[in-house]
Amino acid sequence: MAKIISPPEIHDDIDSFMRSWEDTDTEYITANTSGSTGRPKEIKLLKSDMLHSAMATNIRFGLDSSSCMLLPLSSSYIAGKMMIVRAIAAGCVLYAEKPSSYPVKGKYPRIDLLPIVPAQAQSLIDRPHLTQNVTNIIIGGAPLHPSTESALISAGYNAFATYGMTETCSHVALRKLGGDIFKAMPGIAFGTNRDSCLTIHCTDGSYSWNSIETNDIVELHGDTGFIWRGRRDFVINSGGIKIFPEEIERILAPYLDSDFYIIGTPHPKWGEAVTLVIADNCMPTDEILGICRKMLPRYWIPANIVFASHIHRTVSGKIIRKRPEDL
Repeated sequence: MAKIISPPEIHDDIDSFMRSWEDTDTEYITANTSGSTGRPKEIKLLKSDMLHSAMATNIRFGLDSSSCMLLPLSSSYIAGKMMIVRAIAAGCVLYAEKPSSYPVKGKYPRIDLLPIVPAQAQSLIDRPHLTQNVTNIIIGGAPLHPSTESALISAGYNAFATYGMTETCSHVALRKLGGDIFKAMPGIAFGTNRDSCLTIHCTDGSYSWNSIETNDIVELHGDTGFIWRGRRDFVINSGGIKIFPEEIERILAPYLDSDFYIIGTPHPKWGEAVTLVIADNCMPTDEILGICRKMLPRYWIPANIVFASHIHRTVSGKIIRKRPEDL
C-alpha cells in the first residue's frame, strides 16, 4: 500500500483524488486537457488505463515498494494524478509538496522519480545540494528551453523529456535529454497519417483505446521512435513553403533574452508571413533582426516583429499563441 506524506495545505486535494480513485461505483477519473490550442476539455479516463500507464512507468524506471517518489505538481492535473497512481501501483512512499518553482524544498533520503515542468528546472540547477539523491527526472507540460536542457545535462541529472497527453494518461514516449528521439513506452508503437502527424497505437491490448491521432508533425524512426518537429496547428505556409515555428524558436532561444514565440500572420502575396511576437525588452528591433538574419534560413526570417507586454502560458508552461491583434 502506498504511503503518501504531504503538508496540511494540500491534504484536501490528495484526499479528494483518493476518494475518487477508491470509489468502486465509477470506472473513471475526470481530468482536463491543457488548453494550449483552445479551451481546456474535460475528459473521463478509465482507471484501468491509468493503472496500466503507471505500471509501465514503474517498470521503465525500476520502481517498486522500496522506492520513494516526490510529487511537486498539482493533483488537479493529469501529471499529478498519475504520480499518485504510480505510487499506488508500486506500493511505495510518495512525498507531496505544495506546487511552486522549487520542486524539492527539503532533504529526502532519496527520490527515485521526480516529475517537473520546465518552470521548475532552474531550481534543480541552482540547488544541487537538495537534489543529489534524485535518481530519475521526467519533464513534461511544455518544451524545455535549450539552455535549460544543457544545464540539466551538465549538472549530471538522469532526466527525460516526456511525450504524451491527457488522453493517453500521461507519457507514451521518453526522450533522454541530449538526444533527439522519443522512444516508445512498452506496448506502444507509432505511425503517421497523410499529414505526417503522429499516430499512437496500443500493440498489446492493455489500453481501452487502439489508436489515437495527434496534431504533432514528426519524423519517424522505426515504429517505436520519432523526432518531434512541431504542431500542425502552428505550421506557417508562406508561398507554399511549410515553416515550423517551433524549429525557429529552438534556434533563436539562446540569443533572445525575452520570452517570445513565432506565429503566421496574413500576407497579401505569400499567404502567410513569419511573425515574431516578443515580450517588451530593451533589445532594439534592428538587433533582433540581425540575430534572425545571422541564425535563420532566408525563408524563416520574420517579416514582422510585434512587441507584447506579456506572453501568455498555460499552467504547465505551454505558450498560448495569441495573434498580434488579440494581444
